[in-house]
Amino acid sequence: MALRVVFAAEHAADFANVLDEIRGHGYEVQLIHPFRYQPTASRSSDQDAVVIFVPLDRGGMSGPGECQSTNDNVARSNNTFLIGMAPEISSDGSQIHQRRAFDEVIPYPPTVDDLLRVLSGCEARLVAGTPGSSAPPDDESEHGRLKEFYERIVDTISDGIRVIDGRNRTIVLANRAHLSWIGKQAHEVIGARARDVPWGFDADDCPVQMTDIVDVAIETAEPARRLIATRPRVGRELCWIDVVAYPMSGASGSVDHVVLVGRDVSERVRMETSLAAERDRRDHVLRSAPVGILTTDSTGTIEFANPPIAQIMGLEGTDTVAGKNILVVPQLQAMEIAAGLWEVLTEGKPLHLDRVSCRGTGRRETIFNVRAEPIISHAGEISGIVAVFEDVTETVLLQRRLSATTADLAMLSEIGESFQDSRDTEVILQTILVGVTAGEGLGFNRAFLLVADHETGTLRGSYAIGPSDLSEASRIWQELGKKPHSFRDILEGYREAISRDEVTVNKVAKSLVISLEDAQNIASKAAKERRAFLVTDGMNHPLVPRQLAEQLGTDSFVVAPLIFEDRVEGVIIADNAITRKSITELDLRSLELFAHQARLAVERSRLHAELERQLEELREAHELLRTNHEEMLRTEKLAAMGQVAAQVAHEIRNPLVAIGGFARSIRNSLREDDQNRKFAEIIVEETARLENILREVLDFARPPKPRHDRVDVCSVLRRATEMLERELQKRSIRINMQIPRGPIMVLGDAGQLRQVFHNLLQNAMDAMERVDKSSRLLSISLSCETDRQVTVTVEDTGGGFEADALEHVFEPFFTTKSHGTGLGLAICQQIVRDHGGTIYVTNRPERGATFAVRLPLLEKEVLNGENPGS
Repeated sequence: MALRVVFAAEHAADFANVLDEIRGHGYEVQLIHPFRYQPTASRSSDQDAVVIFVPLDRGGMSGPGECQSTNDNVARSNNTFLIGMAPEISSDGSQIHQRRAFDEVIPYPPTVDDLLRVLSGCEARLVAGTPGSSAPPDDESEHGRLKEFYERIVDTISDGIRVIDGRNRTIVLANRAHLSWIGKQAHEVIGARARDVPWGFDADDCPVQMTDIVDVAIETAEPARRLIATRPRVGRELCWIDVVAYPMSGASGSVDHVVLVGRDVSERVRMETSLAAERDRRDHVLRSAPVGILTTDSTGTIEFANPPIAQIMGLEGTDTVAGKNILVVPQLQAMEIAAGLWEVLTEGKPLHLDRVSCRGTGRRETIFNVRAEPIISHAGEISGIVAVFEDVTETVLLQRRLSATTADLAMLSEIGESFQDSRDTEVILQTILVGVTAGEGLGFNRAFLLVADHETGTLRGSYAIGPSDLSEASRIWQELGKKPHSFRDILEGYREAISRDEVTVNKVAKSLVISLEDAQNIASKAAKERRAFLVTDGMNHPLVPRQLAEQLGTDSFVVAPLIFEDRVEGVIIADNAITRKSITELDLRSLELFAHQARLAVERSRLHAELERQLEELREAHELLRTNHEEMLRTEKLAAMGQVAAQVAHEIRNPLVAIGGFARSIRNSLREDDQNRKFAEIIVEETARLENILREVLDFARPPKPRHDRVDVCSVLRRATEMLERELQKRSIRINMQIPRGPIMVLGDAGQLRQVFHNLLQNAMDAMERVDKSSRLLSISLSCETDRQVTVTVEDTGGGFEADALEHVFEPFFTTKSHGTGLGLAICQQIVRDHGGTIYVTNRPERGATFAVRLPLLEKEVLNGENPGS
């Protein structure tokens, strides 16, 4: 008997590639709609054996008509086999579609092997005389059997299940677990409205309705979920039920039933609640911890950071670091610990760092210890790190204070020894001044000693010590910093300077004369009340005359009395006029302690002197004669040394001028190709260099006082530029000048100002030697930012200064050149300050530097109604 194969034509494209292979095995294949198939009338029955393959979906066949009417729609005979093709088949091969009139169900789309296996089976059944079913089964009995089967399955599920009709909201099914939970029988529930059968009672003994999620599931055709706290009956313990509403769509596509599945998750909720509480307690402990703590995940991303972390890093809150990788957090990079933390994460090596310093913008220094450990997961892998930052700032500062106090005590001990070694009151007074100002002592910038003259009833300035300006202070501090100095070394070095009247601070000291009876003067009040005073606003202090504040040049200072043998012998005035460092109460107490120790030393000195005077008058007379003789010789020696020092410049300069002049004459008299001309040129250049060095040293050591003439800054700047015009051309330096036409007048010394501008221009030219000629540009400008100041700027393209050199450019003897003395900018700064102006530098790394000089204008000196800055 021949076997024909019929495929559903509308689905043929899904498996068209297998048709040829089926035909190749001797089967006749037709592509027609299965519902339009009719047995061929011209063929005998033994030729009418047919296998029909019908694609199926979840709801049945994919053609017109319902699944239960398959036999009515497909024309069949006793020799017809109906094979379904379903997208899903259970593991045991059973399929819901098999309850209909299908002889077998195979996967969809089918493979060649699936089709050949089915066709071979059909042929075998034909041979055995057992073709497909001749009549469909009884649908009602089959439906009842399946319903009973599924109900038994649902009753075996431990979760509570309730099925609700989506149209009338009645309960159509409730499994045994659900009935047990609500304490009802099936006949009490099935057919009842869902709202009349609550899902237990809440904490307030109100019925728990589930109509809301049923409505949501029907309206959205999507599952809805709700976690409820309920109990089956009033008085029972509350349980947590996780209820999910699953919508079920009918043949029409609309939701006709909703399946509610409730699972008791009380234990899970209790565990989650306990875990959340434990997490809250942990977070509270971590956030309240006195140390900074942060944790990361396995990628280095910060998951947690407590408030102390923000305080240590100077942040407003931890939100700025949470979620960021430790390698990109600027604060961790600035502290140079980001790489160490990353090594903990990648290599698992613990990190221990002590006394890491952190100083944010505008913040005090923070010092902390860092401990970081890897977090190891159950699998033994690194899942993150935990880092602890312990703020030890106060401890370190206390240790520093202890060290400083120890050093102070050692200093006081050394000063005390100096006092004990001294028998001369003057030396003791000088020792007091050195002790007040030395860095190894109290560290004030300046100190003035006013000695009490009881015959005239006045306090008169006697000695003083301290630099006259920042330039001199920088030079002194630089010299002292070259090697360690003990207090005795410093004392010996300053004794001569203390007694020199030409020193600026000594001039100020000599100008101080204060009446001991002046009750409105802070110095006489300190002497009268025998206690020290701290003045922080001298200009507005009722006991500080304006003249005194102007003489000192500062309105912040301390005054302490010197009392010897219960008698006021003078007062000490100390300030920080150079560094402008604030003076504290601790500084005041230290000065009082120092003055007290000085008083004991003076008293001991006087007692010793009196004893010696009484016992050895003759020896003292002889000693006085010898001392006077030695003093006279010393004075003569000092005078001779001073004269030699004054003449050395003249003695060196004159030969240099002569050598330079003769060398130039010799050079000019020689031919260009004469080898001796080269030697003469070298002599000329070196002589000029020596003359320049000598001039700079003398100018810095004994700077001339500036004249006070009316000077046109524009003219001076043009003249200084013109002097270097040939040198600019020689070095291929382009120049950009912006100088106004009208005169701009200042009060000063034209020669000294020309020297300043010449020095700045020369430095700019030298700086551009190391860059390409095409990049050399010198910009000179003059402008009036206000009607009170004129600003001259000199800008070069020489690459600028190194970062560590910028802060030293105005220091004496500091230079970045291979030649020169390093005094040029220091002299410029001194001249500008003498003119009441300022000079500063702006650095542009790898581009150049800009020097700016600001000078006070004479009033009403911007002429012709023009703005010089335009």
